[in-house]
Amino acid sequence: MLAEQQEETAIAHVRDRLHRRYDPVMAPSEVDQALAGARHRFDAGKVRTFIPILVERRAHSELDRRRHG
Repeated sequence: MLAEQQEETAIAHVRDRLHRRYDPVMAPSEVDQALAGARHRFDAGKVRTFIPILVERRAHSELDRRRHG
């Protein structure tokens, strides 16, 4: 239970950082969509410790690809 709360808190921080970085250049809904997609990719992960870091990296990659590609 505590681990789930910590993960949710970490994901909330990731969300805030992503919005600060990408909201000026794309729709906030795109940021939320990239975050949701990145989270979904790791739903089945057994070891949850690094999930927020992996989610943030994946979302950054997706948003940069959309922005520049």
